[in-house]
Amino acid sequence: MDNNVNLPDYQQHEENIDLKQILFKFLRYWYLFALAIFIALVIAFLFNKYTTPIYEVSTTVLVQDKGNKEVNAQALMGLGFINSQQNVQNELGILNSYTLTAEAVKAMNVDVTYYSENNFIIKELYKKSPFTVFYDSTHPQPVNLRFYITILNNRQFKLETQGENVKLYNFENNKFIDEQQGGESSFKTINLNQVYDFGTTISSPYYKFRVLLNYNFNSKEHANKTLFFTFNDLSSLVKEFRNMTIEPINREASILEIKAKGSHVEKTVDFLNTLTSKYLERDLNQKNLITTKTIEFIDRELIGIRDSLSEAESQLEGFKKEAKIMELDFESQQVFEYMKELDKQKAELLVKNKYYNYLKDYLQTKNEMTDIIVPSAMGIEDPVLAELIKNLTNLYEERSGLLLSSTPRNPAIIQIESKIANT
Repeated sequence: MDNNVNLPDYQQHEENIDLKQILFKFLRYWYLFALAIFIALVIAFLFNKYTTPIYEVSTTVLVQDKGNKEVNAQALMGLGFINSQQNVQNELGILNSYTLTAEAVKAMNVDVTYYSENNFIIKELYKKSPFTVFYDSTHPQPVNLRFYITILNNRQFKLETQGENVKLYNFENNKFIDEQQGGESSFKTINLNQVYDFGTTISSPYYKFRVLLNYNFNSKEHANKTLFFTFNDLSSLVKEFRNMTIEPINREASILEIKAKGSHVEKTVDFLNTLTSKYLERDLNQKNLITTKTIEFIDRELIGIRDSLSEAESQLEGFKKEAKIMELDFESQQVFEYMKELDKQKAELLVKNKYYNYLKDYLQTKNEMTDIIVPSAMGIEDPVLAELIKNLTNLYEERSGLLLSSTPRNPAIIQIESKIANT
């Protein structure tokens, strides 16, 4: 019994001895632990100091339902919700398209990017550069080549650059020189080291621009400081700014959330604001185009109706003179009113006939339905025709959305083309 009672104390004593031995072994190498902690802190410091932070900003945009607003059998069966979701997906594709992003990038005027460099830390000077570069868009410019500027005083600056395999770009048509000439890739070697006056045209076969000081310039802050700028081609800028995700805020919502990432918060915010502005502007322009086309069509018909009425009045006056009729009796007045009603119906039928001819010509010659005049705008109440045009419009929009991210050989696009042909 005594042996059994003393055994746990013996084991505990042995364990205490083992822990002390292990602790002493580690303490003998304390300097290694201290060194490891120091190295980790240095790495963390350098990482935070020299790594460019990436920021994420977001915005939301309301997608307007372009379909029929009336409550009908499709809506009651849930098909209206499906059409609404298809519309959301189409608008999502438009927002994420190369074309819309390119329009936003052009509006931002970021063809030239300005930077400062200090102790290997490069910082973009978005809207804060002390100078502005004005380039000749009809002249080739070297893209992705650093032009270093040292501001000597408020009159002169030193310009330096050196680069091999530099590609030249034409900003007028947004093409590389070798692409517009249809030849093989041609790379240039550029070297420059010279002092210029601000406002002087700096020109060679490979570049042409002027450098001017702006209101951001501060002689104490920017004098003898390392600054540089680069020219950027449109494709590279679009690729940079398309680093975004677009998705509905929830499954049933018509509100899309756009999230974009970038190394400069203000620049990324400006891009999202410009993108949504261009998207809304595009939608407004499309509506204005449809309205303009409708007004032009109505104006043409009014001219025709006005001419017909003038001719009818002339004929009536001539008839009255020939028959020497001064006043119409009651029965004659009824006949005249009936004739006027027939003329009115004839005019309406002529308008409908011209609209149907317009619609036939539109469907035969157009490859999209962005500016079609709807029947109701012409006073044509034909539910079947209105539904067919609505379905065609939805199919064209769905096809346009898919073409933004795939080729015409995509099976989904082929299926939509088949539906369009059979509608």
